Amino acid sequence: MRRWNELLRSPRLIEELSRSHFALNTTTRCQHRCAYCFMKEHSADLDLSPSDVQAFILRIAKKCDAVLFMGAEPTLNPNIVEHIAFCVENGLQALISTNALRFKSIAFLRRCIDAGLSAIELSFPYPNEDIYSAITGRTKKGYSSLLSALDNINTVNAEVRADSSTKNLLGVNVNLVVSQYNYLNLRDVLNALAQHMPDTDFFVTMRGVNPFSHSSKGMEEFCSRYFVPLLMLKRVFSELLEDWPYSFPVIFRGIPLCATPGHEDLHVSLLYHIAGAESRFVLENVRDQSVVGRCHQWKILCRQDEVMPECLRCNLEKVCLDRFALGFDSSPLNRPVPSNREIGELLASMGIPEYARQDLIENPPPYTDEVPAASEDPAYL
Repeated sequence: MRRWNELLRSPRLIEELSRSHFALNTTTRCQHRCAYCFMKEHSADLDLSPSDVQAFILRIAKKCDAVLFMGAEPTLNPNIVEHIAFCVENGLQALISTNALRFKSIAFLRRCIDAGLSAIELSFPYPNEDIYSAITGRTKKGYSSLLSALDNINTVNAEVRADSSTKNLLGVNVNLVVSQYNYLNLRDVLNALAQHMPDTDFFVTMRGVNPFSHSSKGMEEFCSRYFVPLLMLKRVFSELLEDWPYSFPVIFRGIPLCATPGHEDLHVSLLYHIAGAESRFVLENVRDQSVVGRCHQWKILCRQDEVMPECLRCNLEKVCLDRFALGFDSSPLNRPVPSNREIGELLASMGIPEYARQDLIENPPPYTDEVPAASEDPAYL
């Protein structure tokens, strides 16, 4: 197995983590109706007009390096290929966050790449067709379509590897949301990715599942049907990380550091400091297509007066940002386990410079109640 530090320092991963971008929601359409998706409450299919998309792109061109086309499902916007080309024409990188179903057509994938698409963020939390159907609400045959899309992505990258020209590989980040549907079958998910994309440089982001509604009824449904308590995640992740046979790296987002003891350096909240998080700038209009604001970053996601005693006894308390999930469930299975690992030693092992380590320790991120929705700000409009 390759050393973790070698995997984590791959140029593609560092580029993805450090890129300044605008997450641009161009449509609320989607083929899926995922059980835990925050967009599922949308009652209408709305596409931004080409003129509105171009206006957004021109406004943010000087603020960001890239546009990440979002949705619901951005490939369902009828003008997505033209939008990608418009980004590139205006000096921006074009990326896409997708369920990848439309890439079952290699002709459509090639059109996007020819227009300038440079990287894909795709969702793949499915160990088999049954769980695919249960999560997405689609028939089981959609799973084979998605596997075909993975094969097509791999085909275009295999062609680039065999080509002596200066074409770039299509970068891929696979989002793997961990929920009650799949947490006992994560190895099957990873095996499918390794099998279908052997010629593709990609990394896997394991994400904690989030509630789509914070109402009492919504939270009750979330905890009973989707949420996986911390100690159950810890057991599963420990088994995975103890025997990691894959050539691609995994990182964690939205999960407390103590879920991966001994592998805290795989968490995005720490990796950003290698990638240059201080200069990372992300705008978005994801929840409301008409409103642009700056994404929330670098705050500890729980109220300071609600910090658990176990967290206060943890040596890594100052840099553990993603603790909001600890408030979802009050059972013993969701109680954190304090770490005795020295924070300075951890940050040094990741290659973070001494001045940055010291600053992080002495000036930790502030606490916040929750991740706020983007708010309209004249500076971005």
